[in-house]
Amino acid sequence: MVNQYRLTTSETQLILNDSRIYANLPVDLSWVPTRQIPDAYKAKDYELKPFEPPAGSRLGEHAWGVTTSRTETERPIMSYRYQYSFNKSDLAIARRNGYEMVVDALAVGAQTMNKTIASLLFKGTHIGRDRVNISGMFDVGEDINGSAYTWNTAAQPTLCVLEAVTDLLNNNYAPPYKMIMSWNLKPGFGALHNAAGSVTHEQLAAQAYDATVATYAHAGDTAITAGTGWVHYPLPAPTADDGVFAMCQVSPENFYIGQVSNGVEISPLEFDPATNMYRTFMEWRGTPVFRGATTDSAGSAEYIVFEPAINFA
Repeated sequence: MVNQYRLTTSETQLILNDSRIYANLPVDLSWVPTRQIPDAYKAKDYELKPFEPPAGSRLGEHAWGVTTSRTETERPIMSYRYQYSFNKSDLAIARRNGYEMVVDALAVGAQTMNKTIASLLFKGTHIGRDRVNISGMFDVGEDINGSAYTWNTAAQPTLCVLEAVTDLLNNNYAPPYKMIMSWNLKPGFGALHNAAGSVTHEQLAAQAYDATVATYAHAGDTAITAGTGWVHYPLPAPTADDGVFAMCQVSPENFYIGQVSNGVEISPLEFDPATNMYRTFMEWRGTPVFRGATTDSAGSAEYIVFEPAINFA
């Protein structure tokens, strides 16, 4: 009797069960202050305005009449939300073949959500896709007009940093400072400040100005690319030339990310027998809060300065 043996699918072909995630440049937001805020339609904060110095007298018999004033600012609170739907049979087939459909989908979603929150912080909402208008750092910060500096020329990045530091000091904000740059500025910033020396632009900025890089990020317009899918750009596209640059004094007194949700939240899977589908939701709810700044008002956040058009040569 001839023993018949039928090869299983896993024996006839090599199956790589761990899906490869797409190429992705990271963006670090660990340096940004966060605060838990109550749920509401809008977040409000107040800024105290300074008054004139006191008048002196020999025995303190004279007092200068003053009063404080405060300015109210507000911005809308909104949600970023995904809904995932999985067919019950699809899930069963995927698990039998070692493929975790839910885990993979949530991993891509969480990565995209984090990029979107970074984009909200840096360049605000996308009017058209988003249904609210929230300004980002590059909307409410102050343009330093540093496009005259050629980034890939020795000493020029240091001069651009000095321009930003000078503006922040003029606005009464002292160091330390944090810098945000597009990825294409990293090589020039790591080059030697002087060909005859041993200090890079980045090292000199830290030593002389107490200014360090908080994060690098993609700069451009988030869009779908043929063959690769969506590419997410947290930083705005350069208005001209090659790169973008920003510097700020980091403090919850200046700005923070207000979160209603506990970070990015994921709901448990729910089964709907009417559709034979499992559903889960991913949500982040909150808003970036720039103290004292008003929506779409350039220069209203004086603790942030930026250059939207860094020139390489």
